[in-house]
Amino acid sequence: MAIEARRADHRARYADRRGRKGSAARTARAGDTVGLWDRPQALNLAADLLHLVGLAGLAWAVVLGMSRLPLGVPRMIVVTTPVTHVTVEQISFAAKRSITGNYFSMDVDVVRQAMERLPWVRRADVRRVWPDRIELALEEHVPVARWRPADGAEARLVNRYGEVFQAASDLRLPSYWGPEGTAELIVQRARDFEQRLAALGSRIDAITLSPRLSWQIRLANGTRIELGRDDRSQPERLATMVRVLTDDALALPVKAVTIDLRYRNGFALRPAPGADKGA
Repeated sequence: MAIEARRADHRARYADRRGRKGSAARTARAGDTVGLWDRPQALNLAADLLHLVGLAGLAWAVVLGMSRLPLGVPRMIVVTTPVTHVTVEQISFAAKRSITGNYFSMDVDVVRQAMERLPWVRRADVRRVWPDRIELALEEHVPVARWRPADGAEARLVNRYGEVFQAASDLRLPSYWGPEGTAELIVQRARDFEQRLAALGSRIDAITLSPRLSWQIRLANGTRIELGRDDRSQPERLATMVRVLTDDALALPVKAVTIDLRYRNGFALRPAPGADKGA
């Protein structure tokens, strides 16, 4: 009896130990299953992200597809501003080289830059008009003189803003000579000179600014005016010269003289080269 009781006690203890191990194993396995699928918020977030990625991919596919369709391909170019020097052939050539794609994919900046590279175009504005039209507003250079750099570089033109540009022209224009980078200054001073010398009745044919910033003006009638360097007395000396030369009582031979204003209290008149032969 004692032996059987001990055996029963051992079996009970063994069963109890197995029961505790099984419960622990079941608890561990239950813990292993608590993951992403048991977290609703995480699943909703992942679903939203996948939804956004899908929509973005769909939108990109639509845009890419529309950019490759012939829909909205530019077929008409309209110049909305009057032009004098820019030709239809030049505009067409620049358009063919710069317009690619359709209404959606065309790069307006590339077209604008191509138009502004044309010889007479100062500025260009480009606008797309649905479905297949491009409107161009072109501002042309307005030349005021021929620019001839003092370093002997190729002659160009200069506009009213003092901007130097390369273009061919048969217009009758004065010549401005000066160091590179002084075109704007000469254009500004030319306006003042023209107003002060208008009473002489002869337009300005050339203005020269030396590397030492000394001014010289040549009139269309052959008169050369030596102004020297800028100072406060220059406007007064110019006014005095004009007053003297336009005084009929003096009857000075203006067409055959060089006028030197590089004197503080007056000016000098000298016969121009060949003036005696032409008299």
